This record gives sequence, C-alpha cells and structure tokens, in this order.
Amino acid sequence: MNGPPENPRELTDLQRALQAYWTRQDEFAIALLIPLAESGNPVAQYHLARCYLWGERHVHDNERGVQWLRKAAQAEYADAQERLGSILRSGSGIKMNLAEARLWFQRAARNGHAHAYCQLGFLYFKGLGVTQNWRRALDCYEEAHKLGSGYAINSIGWFAERGILVDRDYRRAFDCYQLAVERGFATAYFNLGVLHEYGRGVPPDRERARKFYETAAGRGVDDARAALHRLKREDEEGQ
Repeated sequence: MNGPPENPRELTDLQRALQAYWTRQDEFAIALLIPLAESGNPVAQYHLARCYLWGERHVHDNERGVQWLRKAAQAEYADAQERLGSILRSGSGIKMNLAEARLWFQRAARNGHAHAYCQLGFLYFKGLGVTQNWRRALDCYEEAHKLGSGYAINSIGWFAERGILVDRDYRRAFDCYQLAVERGFATAYFNLGVLHEYGRGVPPDRERARKFYETAAGRGVDDARAALHRLKREDEEGQ
C-alpha cells in the first residue's frame, strides 16, 4: 500500500504528522508517527524513518531509522524501497551491501518508482556489485524516462551525444537535455551549454552556452562552475 490509510481518523492523524515533518517539527512528528507506524502504516513508517535518519541531531537514531525503513520497504512502499537501496549502496549509516541494494531497487522499480530504475541504471553503468553493462543501464534509463524522470532522459541524451549503443545524434541529445531541463534536472543545463559552446546539433553560441552554465552553476552543478571559470580565463587571455 503506497497511500494513506482509509480510516478517516488515521488519515487526519497522518496528515498532521506529515505537516509536522515537513515543517521540521521532528519531535512532534515522531510522537504522531509512532502509533501510526506501529499500527502498520508504511507511509508513517517511512517518514518516521526519515525523522530518525535525517532529522535534527537530538532525535537522530540511525538504528531505529533503518529498522522503520525496512518495515516500510517490506510493506512494498516504493519510496522506502528506493531509499533503503540508496543507503545500502552508499554505506551511509549502514554497512554497504550492493547486492541487497540492487534487490531493493528492483522491487521499487517493479512498484513503478522512476528513480529506482535510475539507481539500477547507475549500478550497471558503473559496474557496482554487478558486471558493467551499459546496455542494461540504458534499458533502465529508458524505463525511468517513461515514468517522467529528468535524470533518465538526461542520461539517454548522454548516450546519444557520444554515439554509445546508438548512432551519434546531437539533435537527439539536445532534445533529451531540453526535456530533462523541463523536468527540473539541473545537470541538463550544463549539457545544453556544452552543445551550444561547441556547436553540436545547434549553431555555436558561446554566450548562450555561458547562460546555460550560469543557470546550472546556480543550481549547484560543479562542472558548470568549472566551465564558467574556463570561459572567463579564456576571455581574459584573449584580450
């Protein structure tokens, strides 16, 4: 079950708990979430886990957080399955276990979780806990794209730009990056900047490239910051 319970009273309690969670009232949220989690509500279990794992320092309890995350994941709550896989992949507050991470990503993907497909794609792309397989990675990104993932369509553009597994197609790459931007994926701004700077699929336009880099840098993309520094240095050397 991936939604709130049907019981009206429990629904109200869950809404109050989630409001407390999103407004960072961690202690109040925990007090409201515990009885709901103990009654078996996976939404409450998941958010209770998040409070313990990533809440304020005085409520942080990694062991409890992982326990509740597992309960929600075992109840087939896809967000919990993907998040559990993520911390198992990174070893963040838990022993790294790439094999188990992959299993949780697979379960979340079967439950329609777009980013779980992306996580699987990343494992195959990098060869983490599996034999490196870019074809399987691309297949995972294609599935995630169908579910609306910006990360996925950006990755599909990456393959098209480089001509890996598909014919090199800069225009296809441009279209993919543009859609990724529309879906809110910041790195795609940087990729659009690269295409404009070097005239790949579009006329070369250094100033337009700079604007894309600035947008990406403003959203925390380190490669874009580096590109802006490079452009500035080149401009100064050219004077």
